[in-house]
Amino acid sequence: MQELAPCAATVVMIMTENSSELAQYYIQCMLKKTGQNKGLTERLLKKLFVELVKQIESLEQVLATGDMAQAKAISHKIAGAVSFCGFVEIQQLAKALENIVVTEQRDPSSVEFVALKAKITEFLGLETEIFQQLGQG
Repeated sequence: MQELAPCAATVVMIMTENSSELAQYYIQCMLKKTGQNKGLTERLLKKLFVELVKQIESLEQVLATGDMAQAKAISHKIAGAVSFCGFVEIQQLAKALENIVVTEQRDPSSVEFVALKAKITEFLGLETEIFQQLGQG
């Protein structure tokens, strides 16, 4: 298996990794944050999967209506949740979106939102693989 970047380091785009390696990367990030506690890791990941689905849907809705205060709050919440987990790449995308919303430099529903949604969707797509791997270890 290819060595993936450390969780605390800046993560290079790893979208080309196969799902097994990417799932393992996310598991290792969470295990590091939980002191190798698999039960806690599993509980936190279950909550994160549910929360991210709600948050990305809400974010898309508020961006469509132009509610920038809510967009900032939601993108900040996403950044915080994934930061706690050690998911640096998703955190950076959420922070970039939050920054655009705060500074109102341009339409935040463009590049930053699309990138964030794609990365969260990729993560959400690994749910089964992640829990299968956690169960095997």
